[in-house]
Amino acid sequence: MGVFDIINSSNGLFLCRFCVKYQFRHCVINPGSRRVFILPQEPGNPRGGNYVFALDFQPLESPFYKIVCFRDTYIYNEKMMKKPGSLEILIYSSENGTWKTSRKFPGNQI
Repeated sequence: MGVFDIINSSNGLFLCRFCVKYQFRHCVINPGSRRVFILPQEPGNPRGGNYVFALDFQPLESPFYKIVCFRDTYIYNEKMMKKPGSLEILIYSSENGTWKTSRKFPGNQI
């Protein structure tokens, strides 16, 4: 079995990370209903960078959940040295099933 981590939880739902063919994917698990939903890959999916995910589920307000992804990308210059790329905030909504870019900050503004 490959990598499988619970990375966040909110009001009974779990946000998990797993690896398929050397690529990390994410899913939401509802242990009460025994349902698993595999999230679509976040847009852009750059090669490299750091990701932080958070799950928000408020069942008294809405049956839908949201996932926020903070993505700090980096790029390589001509000497193959890492330099800051950008910071992006992406939001996934289970209501419409899509990711959208909420904010993007150039590397020199972080």
